[in-house]
Amino acid sequence: MRKRTGFWRLLRVLLVIATLLGMAGPSVAQGRSSSVGRTDLAFVEGVNVAAGTIVVSGETYRVDASTRILDADGDRIGLGDLKLPDGENLGDRVEMEVGGRGSGWRRVRSIRVYGEPIP
Repeated sequence: MRKRTGFWRLLRVLLVIATLLGMAGPSVAQGRSSSVGRTDLAFVEGVNVAAGTIVVSGETYRVDASTRILDADGDRIGLGDLKLPDGENLGDRVEMEVGGRGSGWRRVRSIRVYGEPIP
């Protein structure tokens, strides 16, 4: 009886490829947006303009030149314009659109300030 090892080997390879493509398909189809999310409204706890970072809810996020920061009126502002806690006020209340991780940091795509800081 003649063995058909070539046929079965090819069939196994094709099944493995089909399985891998099936698992990768949804993430490839979603593209970059699959790692994008919004944070809940939270207060700014810290900002480091020189390092390009913001701390919200105990997490540090990366902010770069492409990050869009809007005040409560919808006007564009800079990272250094965000109000920080000062002992009497909590600081700006913000919602952020966060992208994927880069160099261990989560990158912020946009920041929106909601109202005045709550005393």
